[in-house]
Amino acid sequence: MKLNLEYPKVRSLRCARDQPAARNASASADFDGFGAVFLLTLGLMLAVSSVHAGEVGVFGGREIRLQLSGDGAPADVFGGSLAYCDGELLIAAPSDQIPIPDNIAAVPSGSVYRYRSEAGQFRLIGKLLIPSIEQTAGFGVSMACDQNELFIGAPGVSNAIGSDAGTVFRYLRSANNWQFNGEIPENRSNSGALLGVSMALTSRYLLVGAMGENAAYLYRRNGISLSAPEKLAPAGLAFGVNFGQSVALGPSVSLSQDFAAVSAPAENAAPGAAGQVFRYQLDTQRAAVSEIGRLNGPQGFGKALSFAIAANAQNQLWVGSPLENNFVGAVSLFGAQNQQLLTLPVPRTGDLEFFGSSFATDPAEPHQVLVGAIGASQQGRAFKGAAYRFQPNAFGGYALLQSYAPAPSSSARFDQFGSVLLQIPNTLISSAPQADVGPHPGQGQVYAFEAAAVQRIDSGRGMASDRFGITLAADQQRVLTGSFLIDSAGGVETGEMIIAKRNAAGWQREATLFAPDALQEQRFGVSAAIEGDWAVVGSYWDVIAGQVDAGSVYVYQRDAIGWQFRQKLVAPLPRERALFGFSVALKNDRIAVGARGDQGGSLTFFLRDSSGRFIASDTYRLPDVAANDAFSASLALSEFRGQAIALVGAPGYRRSPALAQGRAFVYRASKGSNVWTQGEEIIDPQAGSSDFFGFALALNQANRTAGQGGAAVPLPGDLPEEITLLVGSPNSGTQAIPARGHATAFRIGASGITRIARFDGPEQPGAQCGISVALSMRADQGALVGCSGLDAQGQPASGAVLRFPPLGVGFAAEQLLFGPSEPRMALGRTVAWSGDRAMAGAPNFASDNPQEGVVFELSGDALFADGFADDIEF
Repeated sequence: MKLNLEYPKVRSLRCARDQPAARNASASADFDGFGAVFLLTLGLMLAVSSVHAGEVGVFGGREIRLQLSGDGAPADVFGGSLAYCDGELLIAAPSDQIPIPDNIAAVPSGSVYRYRSEAGQFRLIGKLLIPSIEQTAGFGVSMACDQNELFIGAPGVSNAIGSDAGTVFRYLRSANNWQFNGEIPENRSNSGALLGVSMALTSRYLLVGAMGENAAYLYRRNGISLSAPEKLAPAGLAFGVNFGQSVALGPSVSLSQDFAAVSAPAENAAPGAAGQVFRYQLDTQRAAVSEIGRLNGPQGFGKALSFAIAANAQNQLWVGSPLENNFVGAVSLFGAQNQQLLTLPVPRTGDLEFFGSSFATDPAEPHQVLVGAIGASQQGRAFKGAAYRFQPNAFGGYALLQSYAPAPSSSARFDQFGSVLLQIPNTLISSAPQADVGPHPGQGQVYAFEAAAVQRIDSGRGMASDRFGITLAADQQRVLTGSFLIDSAGGVETGEMIIAKRNAAGWQREATLFAPDALQEQRFGVSAAIEGDWAVVGSYWDVIAGQVDAGSVYVYQRDAIGWQFRQKLVAPLPRERALFGFSVALKNDRIAVGARGDQGGSLTFFLRDSSGRFIASDTYRLPDVAANDAFSASLALSEFRGQAIALVGAPGYRRSPALAQGRAFVYRASKGSNVWTQGEEIIDPQAGSSDFFGFALALNQANRTAGQGGAAVPLPGDLPEEITLLVGSPNSGTQAIPARGHATAFRIGASGITRIARFDGPEQPGAQCGISVALSMRADQGALVGCSGLDAQGQPASGAVLRFPPLGVGFAAEQLLFGPSEPRMALGRTVAWSGDRAMAGAPNFASDNPQEGVVFELSGDALFADGFADDIEF
């Protein structure tokens, strides 16, 4: 048999990432002279994980490794093809050794193993053998099935005409078994046709490739009857272009027509030969087939094919070209008129990725596509393979959503994980048919990744050190969260944010936000704000006009289609390492943006004009600015008595005799104006040195009087009576209890600013209470103070959240709120209110990998004392 089940061998292995020299300089120079203690306080937000930057992520909490390996023989190629029919998982081992009856010998004829999922585990229930044992038959090289019918290709089977003619065996469901029902009818005369090397099946058609004769055979289905085949064999094709190596059928959504595609990737032709994909329209009423286009590409183009399965994209076709770009690979989507619509971003750029080796689609998520890359590196081991899930983004393209990879084997073999992908309900199945298992080289291994185990929201891909939840914002209906450390198709630490909305079914993902021009280490998501139909996200390491780490802010708006990117904001004068976007705030038609690295810190306001564009104000600085003030490192916006009001933190503000005591400043602007005036300077009357007062800020305009059900009672003219300010000092403490932390509440009323409460954390060193703060817009809910370093429930630095309900003109005693206890998970690093629900981020929580991160919800007043009800699920 001449069928090649492996890619070419690889001699030299290299996978390197180019790290800009300027980036390393900015990381070290960023806080020069800022103070070691403040560095520690900000460390969680600014840490760079070298391990995280270079790894393919394992998506999924519970990776199920199927300890199912045929009969344990070398070169079984277990996982050479996969199929799923009516709850049954079929795994082929096309080179499985099958004993010859009445003979001590065995031949690599192939077999198919049958499994069912029971209680989350796959149980072997049977094995299908080739009806007539034959050397190198390749039984199981391709498979396709539905509820009652199963087809298994055996391209190495010989017939009276010659060797390797190939055939397809058909089986019918009988109770819980499959009964052999003969070979499919075929009309060919060539030896070496390799019929059955590929296969596709819908409710109306069966399409079988015969690449050895540059042909494919199309059968129409009527119940269990098959029509005589129609041979598809374009004229003039050269030997070795392998027309029929890959085939695909479009979903049957039209009553009158369906679509098919057949590739001729030319992998066995002369070097440099062009690959082609032929597209066909299948007329179901006239039983006619017509060619409707040819797609051209480099050698290997069309190695994998898959139709988009959304009903409105029936004739859109994914084409994999794993040999393109010197074996990095490429994947493109083509439209109904044969035009190239887009190219997927390659998640990694190693020398030999073979991106586009395979496809799978998820009926539950019809707009997504899964792609195999059998050469991707895993955890420092080259050429083990990976799989990636992509979904459409807001900008007309596709963005990486999840990565899949098992723990890499120790062998030097090209495992080819991702050779075959199959999405079944709640689980992705992926094979590594060349993996070594125990002492058996090339035995093959199959893995299952359960989606149900990872529906709790984390980064969406579950990578180590993502620190999902390090950024958190909310309005009355939605939560905006994510992390600037998440890798994407744009490179390492590009960042990613998720918008979720709560409905009767729980929290549902509404959008995933990416920078439309994502760059490596851009750190999109360092800050965020959301209000109504608008969201803003800071990207403080963005390179602007050649200025490294100048920073930017992205603006999104929700319309009838969904969340759409609207505008990119940059500083009026971008400066190197200004870190514009390190903090953002949003209120009505105003956005405030902080650039804490801009010569001691600067502040810019943006006001939306009648066309919907945000226009920048002048740049504001402290009159006596000092290099390490970190002015604008934190921001909050609100409105009060017809004026816009901004609260601006300068946690590094140091003036003799106190060091790094911190300050907060009030800025005001008249209605409709973007000219701001600095007002009150807010000082903690009990501050000590190195408190970092102003590290976290919150504002609201809640009234002191609560109406029925806790709703605020509007005052005449709809003006609030007063506005509440909450300022965090996470590093405050005493010599005996350093970094205990606290938060201070102030009110701005007709008589000015009044201090009304101080919220001290438990008496524990390093609790860092005040590292995050939040004020609810409802008058009866009060304040939240995060204590990310607090030892909780016997676990060091597990973290907790303090809630201070309102009481009269002040606040009642705190309630200490815990989450699922895990050491050093940093619960409370971020907090927010979304309507009547309090949210808290635990960016060091090990969802499935170290420091993966998660966001928790505190459910309702009645449950506050009991802690967390559940995790956010999308």
